[in-house]
Parts: sequence; C-alpha cells; structure tokens
Amino acid sequence: MLIFIYETELKSQYPKVAERITSTLIYLISQNQLRSKLSKNDLIVLQRKILGIGPTIKVKFQGDEEAVELSKKLKEEQE
Repeated sequence: MLIFIYETELKSQYPKVAERITSTLIYLISQNQLRSKLSKNDLIVLQRKILGIGPTIKVKFQGDEEAVELSKKLKEEQE
C-alpha cells in the first residue's frame, strides 16, 4: 500500500520519472530479472538515480530546528 501511495505522489510531482521507472520495471519483469518484491526504498533509489541526486547524510544537532547536510555543517564549523 505504501508503494502505491508513493507511486501516486511520484506521478504527480515527476510524471516523466514515474513513466521511466514503470517502463524499467516492466522491462525487468519481462526479462525475469526482477526476483523479489520492491520496497518503497527501492523506488526511491530508482528515482534518485534517474534525477541524478547523489547520496547525502543529514544530521540534526540538539538545539537545531531542522536536519542539515553533514558536509554543510562541517563547512560552517571550519569557518
């Protein structure tokens, strides 16, 4: 159910990415390359690869309002 909700959100925000993920999954299934069920994380990984978003580490220190990227936090501390 969560995958369906995520897919619906993805289609509304990034229709071309959702279409590409769908066509990729159809291809993998037709070639018997998909051997297990996909999780929401698997779809997120596909989305990030298609959009060209690299991995990031976010941290939230005590007293901070929001989590920030670790690289940005380390740069701030060096200055």
